[in-house]
Amino acid sequence: MYKTIQYQQAYLRRRARGNVLLVTLIFLGIFVTSGTALLSYLTTYARSERIQVASTQARMLAEAGIDKAIHELNQRSDYYDYDYYENETSYDYGYYDNRTNTTLGAGTFSITVSTIDSVTKQITATGYVPNRTSPVSRKTIQVLVKKGRLWITFRYGTQAGQGGIYFSNNSALEGNLYSNGNIVGSNGAYITGYTHVAGSAGSISGMSCLGGVASGSSCSSSWTPHNAYAHTITNSKVTGTLYCQVGSGNSQLCNKSLPDPLPLAMPISDDTIAQWKSGAVAGTTITGDYNISSGSVTLGPTKIIGNMTVSGTATVTLANTVWVTGNVSFSGAGGGSQVKLASAFGSQSGILVADGQISIGNNVSFQDSGTSGSYIMLLSTSSCDESTTGSPCIGKNAIEISNNANIIIANAQRGTVTFSNNAAVKEVVGKTIRLKNGAIIRYGSGLPWTRTFFQSGSDSSWAFVPGTYTISP
Repeated sequence: MYKTIQYQQAYLRRRARGNVLLVTLIFLGIFVTSGTALLSYLTTYARSERIQVASTQARMLAEAGIDKAIHELNQRSDYYDYDYYENETSYDYGYYDNRTNTTLGAGTFSITVSTIDSVTKQITATGYVPNRTSPVSRKTIQVLVKKGRLWITFRYGTQAGQGGIYFSNNSALEGNLYSNGNIVGSNGAYITGYTHVAGSAGSISGMSCLGGVASGSSCSSSWTPHNAYAHTITNSKVTGTLYCQVGSGNSQLCNKSLPDPLPLAMPISDDTIAQWKSGAVAGTTITGDYNISSGSVTLGPTKIIGNMTVSGTATVTLANTVWVTGNVSFSGAGGGSQVKLASAFGSQSGILVADGQISIGNNVSFQDSGTSGSYIMLLSTSSCDESTTGSPCIGKNAIEISNNANIIIANAQRGTVTFSNNAAVKEVVGKTIRLKNGAIIRYGSGLPWTRTFFQSGSDSSWAFVPGTYTISP
């Protein structure tokens, strides 16, 4: 009996030791499994982080390649269709031939530039980390660049400054309007698009139709109704909603849920105008009045110290910026005179700047470069308004348009633009805008809310085209 008890106790001790060993092995297995999983996770995470870092580095290398290409384009007019390689003193013109790429930081990059047209190039840059042969990451960026001074953004087809806009009987604006000054209407006057007047003192009055077409006593739109926005709106009809704080005599009550519109800055700065003038000075200078009534002539970059008159059957081609220190007059007879952009402008736009008044009479035609998206901007720095009686304005306006000019951008940010007949313009900007009896401003589609590229001066530089940036693995 005693031995039996001893045997059982020994068995229990051996079983206890076996259980401890089993538990130890189980926990050891758990630890090993967990450790292996953790190590695998850390390895995967570290690899993912390396790839992410390499991806960012590759993108930065590609962007550096884009910057390098634009820099070189602006240093060398013949820089095209090339790859740039490290430790080389010359450029290889042609296509990529698998030689070593430029080394920078953690990797390399290659660049190719191809010509689209005379003023447009496509740059493709690829960044490799750590190298092109066995990259951990590769990124390719492609952009377009154009040769010219800068982009100008026009947000509205018609934009008025503090002087506001005045509508005479049965005059109209077919498009959108933004004004920092008041809108004063009259019998039959209408605006087909959205209408904004900025500030707590801004007002709209006497408009027969806002957001549509006036016909007799009706105000209607054949498309989506458009709203009007101003602090005070009186004696006006609208197809959409009147957003105002004070109103009377209107087709509906004011909706007071929105604040007053904010003033909108003019699209072109004084510095930009000075740059354009500088570009004109870089070319030829004509001293004295310049008159042409027949034949053809090409101008630009050109500075004319005096007045400029284009009349009769003359044809003037703008090859670059023209700056006239005096007044500019366009008129025609017989077959009419022409003002056009040189074909080399491509999709870019050209500029004629006058320090005096600009007038566009009958029988004058304006032509683009032959490429869609190119325009002629007539810009006057004059502060003239027809209410002025003293010299040098003598009752005239900064820009006077009495004929259709459907590729013209008319800009008189310091003075007044006036329309006396039906006019088709791409864009009009003025401190004050006046529409005479029956005048209708019609602007072409596509320019408002887009950027327009202007080429100016013989020293024009290459610049990135917004909206063309694409990136791929």
